[in-house]
Amino acid sequence: MDKHNWYALTGGPGSGKTTLLKELKRRGHNTIKESARYYIKKELAKGLSLEKIREDEKAFQEAVFKQKQIIHEALATDAITFFDRGYHDTIAYLKYHEHQIAQFIEEVCKNPIYKKVFVLDMLPYINDEVRTEDYETAKQLHKTLLQTYQESGHEIVRVPVMSVEERADFIEQQINQTASPMETAGADI
Repeated sequence: MDKHNWYALTGGPGSGKTTLLKELKRRGHNTIKESARYYIKKELAKGLSLEKIREDEKAFQEAVFKQKQIIHEALATDAITFFDRGYHDTIAYLKYHEHQIAQFIEEVCKNPIYKKVFVLDMLPYINDEVRTEDYETAKQLHKTLLQTYQESGHEIVRVPVMSVEERADFIEQQINQTASPMETAGADI
């Protein structure tokens, strides 16, 4: 798969990805919500507990990856689009939990997919209704995510801690260096 006009936002749990994605959407950019949150909420609606959904981490990560595939395959490749976590986040989570990477995941992730990957520096950690990690786990996941994207050959851009508006300005400056002249309308999946 060739790189598309897509950008992944990643970082450890609680690094501000979802908040930043909302700001980018407010500014008119195409945005894709985090697949894991979507999957968890869908399973919770079926009456499953969060513990039950996450009890088999490998199966959970593979299900989230398949959800990502459905979304990625439905998108235009030329429209600037921001993802709250990219494909390679699944690899990082599987590595962190010491699970083998399934061949179907390796095949999709063998080449860089995103024009740039924005790694958000960690913010003060706050738990929420679907976040199961503690702060130490979040820090280790952050390191694993950064390493995984570096190994994948993607261009990495570190996003420092600053206000959400400043982070969005920073990212827009970065994409304007590589963007095509096509304007995009805001979509949200």
